[in-house]
Amino acid sequence: MATHSTNLLAALDGIRDAIAGYGEGTLGIDFPGLAIGPDEEVLVFNSDDRIELVVETPTTGYFHSTGHTVLTDLQGNPYPGSRGESSLPVEVSELLEAVKWPPPQPQPFNKPPPNNENTTTLGFAKNLIAFPDGSSLGTVGPSLAKIVPLLSGGIQFWEASVQAIAQATGRFAGARGTLVFSGSAHFPAWPSSLPEQLAILQKGFPARLVRCFKLVHQDRLGQLPS
Repeated sequence: MATHSTNLLAALDGIRDAIAGYGEGTLGIDFPGLAIGPDEEVLVFNSDDRIELVVETPTTGYFHSTGHTVLTDLQGNPYPGSRGESSLPVEVSELLEAVKWPPPQPQPFNKPPPNNENTTTLGFAKNLIAFPDGSSLGTVGPSLAKIVPLLSGGIQFWEASVQAIAQATGRFAGARGTLVFSGSAHFPAWPSSLPEQLAILQKGFPARLVRCFKLVHQDRLGQLPS
């Protein structure tokens, strides 16, 4: 049964949601306006994660998120039944490199070469995103982390990754495409010593990510010439 807006703001919200693809029974993460060509599908959504650092040896460990990820649309509406898992092996020494930033790039920008100093990858991560209908997308690819100190005494932490779809189930079975995501975390206070920093990361911390999948479903895939 159709419902009627009781005020102007509700009516405007309804128009906005209709344009964006939100509404009863929809996930609100499909963005056809971001696709190019008739075959591509684009999914964009947020997630609130709980990340922990596991230290395996004095020099190695891994970040991971297991079952604590909450998928939401860009309006913050959660998807009950969705989940995410991820892992990223790291060298402890590479965490110290995250405070270093790349130098200004040589002109012009429309010609090589780039100067990739301080942009080497933190490591290769794998991610699994499971949707409420049971479909899933598994991805793998390189990640890069950066840190800036804040006047407040804390830090802002970013991790970005570009990954390829390695496996898919349900309505995505056989799909091919890529995932890019950018995640961030805020630490109100950040100690100066590495052991204290590692202790904070091992306790776990909240992170917020925006994820973008661009993919083509299996029934639209062809074959390249031999």
